[in-house]
Amino acid sequence: MSLVACSPQVFRVRASLQQTASRRSQCTISPKVFSISPRSSRNATITWRRPRSETALLAAAADLEATENNNTRNEGGANERGQNKQNGRGRRGAVGGSRKDPKPKRDNAYTIAYKLADQKGEIDVGALLNKAELDAYQVSSVLTNLRKWRAHQRSLEVLDWAQKNPNLRNNIIHYNIVINMLGQGGKWQQAENLLNELKANAVELQVFTYGAMSVAYAKGGELDKARALLVEMREDGLEPNAVVYGGILAALERSKQVDAARALFAEMRAGGVAPNAILCNTLLAGYARQGRWEEARALLEDMQREFGLRPDTISYSCLISACAKAGEFEEALKAFAAMKAADVPRDKVVFTALINACVAAGRREDAMDVYHAMVAGGFEPNLYTYTTLLKSFTRAPSSTTDPDAEIAEASALFERMEAAGVVPDDMAYATLVDVYAKHGDWHGADKVVERMRVAKVRPSVITYTSLISAYARDGYWQGACMALRAMREEGVRPNMRTYTSLISACERGGQWDKAKELFQEMKEEGIAADEVTYELLISVCEKAGLKSERSDLMGGAEQTQAAEGEAPAQMSLLPVAAHASAYASNAGMCKSIWARVGSFQIVTC
Repeated sequence: MSLVACSPQVFRVRASLQQTASRRSQCTISPKVFSISPRSSRNATITWRRPRSETALLAAAADLEATENNNTRNEGGANERGQNKQNGRGRRGAVGGSRKDPKPKRDNAYTIAYKLADQKGEIDVGALLNKAELDAYQVSSVLTNLRKWRAHQRSLEVLDWAQKNPNLRNNIIHYNIVINMLGQGGKWQQAENLLNELKANAVELQVFTYGAMSVAYAKGGELDKARALLVEMREDGLEPNAVVYGGILAALERSKQVDAARALFAEMRAGGVAPNAILCNTLLAGYARQGRWEEARALLEDMQREFGLRPDTISYSCLISACAKAGEFEEALKAFAAMKAADVPRDKVVFTALINACVAAGRREDAMDVYHAMVAGGFEPNLYTYTTLLKSFTRAPSSTTDPDAEIAEASALFERMEAAGVVPDDMAYATLVDVYAKHGDWHGADKVVERMRVAKVRPSVITYTSLISAYARDGYWQGACMALRAMREEGVRPNMRTYTSLISACERGGQWDKAKELFQEMKEEGIAADEVTYELLISVCEKAGLKSERSDLMGGAEQTQAAEGEAPAQMSLLPVAAHASAYASNAGMCKSIWARVGSFQIVTC
């Protein structure tokens, strides 16, 4: 290393460093690099960058001297420990002697966050943080680690402590982290309080601040507040980015406001914000929820042509689900083929969506083929996959169908699900109950419900209504009434479909008095009857020769029809499309009666 002209003091330091480097083979000196990095307690690498000033050089010399002194002490300690070991003495050296313990190190950000998040009892947060002597960057690290563990309250306490420190207060980064954490946890009120606190302290807000707050509002369902943030941002001279739009878009999709989501997506594009895959998939999910497959396909094409994006597994899954919802089986197959041609990875969600499309189109064999291809490809079917397959057996059997074979196949599929380690839930059991109900086997349906109780799965109103429908097919009104009593004992409240199935059982059993009693209970519980219920009651009156009661019921049926605006009687029953046919068993047992009502359709959410 050449020594250039400098002050005598710096010259002596450089010379000392050169001598030190020549003594220690573990140290290297380069005139182009400047750093000192200890490799271990026994050696150090000394590298030089051309110093900017004499002060920096002196600081480097001091660091090197400290490192050398530390190495010397470590070597001495090691020799002493080796000698003590040979003499049979303990760790602390000779008897009666002692070795001074090293100064304890301060906790780092991760350790502090762990102590705060893991502490189950009381802890003095202020004392712990004061002892650590954290700077702004370390406080950010603590808050980031607390966010990973969802320690909301501890984060607020850390932020409160930082606000009391003059060097840390009103740090926008700290607020952004906590607002983001609260927003992800659905605590939009607390996040809003922090936002108002920033405004009161005249802290300049960032785009990320608005983005985190928009996510908080969106998760809390506060769409009006989220939209107001867009206006407020622009008033502050900030333009919303993809994060801000994404939070609001996701909230609109969850609330089924797909038209509003599409309008916001167009507004975002007009504002110059380029859509990304997450935003496109969010809108695609909304289209899938409502079966708007044409719009979903158009957006998928725009992703490739206009946005320069590559549709991923989620994109194609949403398109296939939209086709399944709309009953477009062929379009679902085309989407699946396009996905394979584009070499997009497939997963169990995609296969399940295609199975759902097959089942919706009444193509059980195709659904089973997709299922076998799914298993052969190494994808494990989940609960929804099996329940969707079971749904294919709940369609009303044709004249050529063997009921026993259908039930056996459905039961075998259910057992295969359990053997695969998939634990059936109430919906899966309810679908199996409906399979027995559709094929007129109420004994088997009753056994499935008992099997549920053994498995400690609580039957829901869907399960009980399917069971009552099975009884009703054979006119076993006594069993239907016993199921109603069991429902009430277990705290399950019957709904309109439940009472309709009960009245149907009474109609088949010729029990006018019981049907009238159930109809009165239905009104007392505030459950409105539909046209099907009235037609069942009218049929009972006709069989019993009760003309006056029949006239009264006819008037009620006409009022119901007028209130519905001549719309088809709808069965809005289940939140999951895969189980929508669980109540369709009434269609078979009341076919002659519903023919007089008019067309009806099953509507799913």
